[in-house]
Amino acid sequence: MRITLLTLWFMSLAAFGFSQTAEVNAKGEILSDKTPIATIEKDGCGTFSLNCDFFIRNEKGELLITVNALEYRDPMEVDAINDDGLVRYFRFTFVGMNVSAEVPNSALLVIKPIHVAKSVVKWHLIEDGQLNEQAVNQFVQAYGTKYSERREKLTPIIIR
Repeated sequence: MRITLLTLWFMSLAAFGFSQTAEVNAKGEILSDKTPIATIEKDGCGTFSLNCDFFIRNEKGELLITVNALEYRDPMEVDAINDDGLVRYFRFTFVGMNVSAEVPNSALLVIKPIHVAKSVVKWHLIEDGQLNEQAVNQFVQAYGTKYSERREKLTPIIIR
């Protein structure tokens, strides 16, 4: 029993030691463990802004990822805290690979670049200034496009 607990403790320390930290500095660089891996720029994303888009580029300025903050209302999501059933998510689109994935957006009012950068760093989506295709494929497989699929089911079809 003691060996099992010690093994689990050492494994958790190892996992903690290998986790990467994500930051976005004042120049708009995404940092992974203090090392710049890409730049991120935003369009919109203010408190009352109707749109919020992010563009992630490598050091050469080549566009790698576009990220859109989207939302819709879902009656199945209405509860005491979310009385209007608002569902917020990010759609990551990977340039040149023609694939997308959608992840939850838990930002409350203002969406910041760090909200996007955390996924980029956690999933190792960029490596040596390019998309890491294996990581992108794992990201897409893990998240899919469940929000768009649900949104389409909720959109009424009008036949004239």
